[in-house]
Amino acid sequence: MIKFARMGFVTVAILMLATWTAYAQNMPQMGFQQVALSQTMVRQFLSSYPQLQSLRKKYESQAPSSADGSGKSGNPAPSYATSAAARAEMQAMLSSSGFSDLSEWTKVATSLSLAYGFVKSGKNIEDLSTQTNRAIENIQKNPKMPDAQKQQVIAMMRQQMGRFSPLPGNVELVQSMIDEIKPVMESK
Repeated sequence: MIKFARMGFVTVAILMLATWTAYAQNMPQMGFQQVALSQTMVRQFLSSYPQLQSLRKKYESQAPSSADGSGKSGNPAPSYATSAAARAEMQAMLSSSGFSDLSEWTKVATSLSLAYGFVKSGKNIEDLSTQTNRAIENIQKNPKMPDAQKQQVIAMMRQQMGRFSPLPGNVELVQSMIDEIKPVMESK
């Protein structure tokens, strides 16, 4: 399977930002959802990401310290996610970048990150499918595994394959825009 660690710091930052913000707003976690990307969506993301990072840094520097001097506030969510001012500023910034809300931005970010990971790894969807099918064959041939367990594992693998496969057209779009995308996706 693709080594998702290769997708870079930005991918992790994107998913953490969305998760923490959803947590802080008592929203259900947005999950791992993808959209069919367009050039416009990609460019909106590329212009918004540095702004969002600046906003995150601004509010992290304003994080309250704990009373015990440990520097930890006791809240697992970062301050930019729990601050109403930060959320309002984030929403305004996302709106000015063409996104309706954080959920839409997160779907674009997830889709872009996943497609970029495929492009960067040199793999394609067929490679992932072939590897999954080989793993399924090995599971089916395993005499030590009960049939019910085999079926459960195989069903889970098929579900995950679909979840972590870029939507049709996203990899090709990312490949065509790689010179624009790479500087942002490789930034720290």
